[in-house]
Amino acid sequence: MKLTDKEKTQKIFSMLKERCENMGNVIPVPEFRFGTSYNGGCSQRQIDMFTIAYAKGNETISYEIKVSRSDFMNDLKNEEKQRGARMFSDYFYYCTPKGLLKPEEIPVWAGLYEFNLDDEESKNNLYSPKIVCILSAPHLPRENPTWELIISALRRVDVSTREKIKAEIDKFNRNFCDKWQARKAYQQEIWGITSRILENTGEA
Repeated sequence: MKLTDKEKTQKIFSMLKERCENMGNVIPVPEFRFGTSYNGGCSQRQIDMFTIAYAKGNETISYEIKVSRSDFMNDLKNEEKQRGARMFSDYFYYCTPKGLLKPEEIPVWAGLYEFNLDDEESKNNLYSPKIVCILSAPHLPRENPTWELIISALRRVDVSTREKIKAEIDKFNRNFCDKWQARKAYQQEIWGITSRILENTGEA
């Protein structure tokens, strides 16, 4: 059955969301707006998915879904459209159905992920990946985040993601405490050995 553009968009979004949620140490922020005001400019622009990899120096990636060539071409004509995403992202990717765009059509500042929406093809070929990086995105010169950006991200993070972040922070704190205790015990052992050596040599 042929999918409508709305159904294609929803399917790609679900696949992308699942992929981002399964990536370790990544905070996915769906339907992210690059600010809190609606006074114009990049603050009212929205990206389909924005991720923050807090284990990779807070690396940020923007993902924009396009399911028709006309929508993609209109996007390229509007230079303001993706300015916010490009301003605050290390990398920018277009996400499209398989075969929709050619790599040479992608702007120099972006990359391309293709999504195989054909369930029958995936069923018959278990080795065919559903998501393929066709074109790697270049690293962009990222601006420092604004308070509007941070507040907007916090508003879009769901409860499950907040719990995931809390669990990661708790894990980090436990590991840090364990390492600190081990380091402390090691230092005490070294001090004890040093003291005994000095006592035996009469230098204590």
